[in-house]
Amino acid sequence: MSQQEVADILGVSRSSVMFWESPICKNLSASVQSKLCKLFKCTAIDLYGMDNLKVQPTSNEERQRMIDYILATMENENGDGKE
Repeated sequence: MSQQEVADILGVSRSSVMFWESPICKNLSASVQSKLCKLFKCTAIDLYGMDNLKVQPTSNEERQRMIDYILATMENENGDGKE
């Protein structure tokens, strides 16, 4: 999928997608992360890659807890979570 196709689907400019892929971009908003995860049908861990995490899970159970935590955090930042 090209940057332009991603941009068109998400309703942003191609330069935004280019920025997200650049090393200059340090953090994506929870909204952007959520949209990208839905688009690519993946988790935030899959989106960033395990090598980019500061804490590495040592088991599948721990990996799932990390995924659940990241998704809950993203939902709360979007206002979709329950507090």
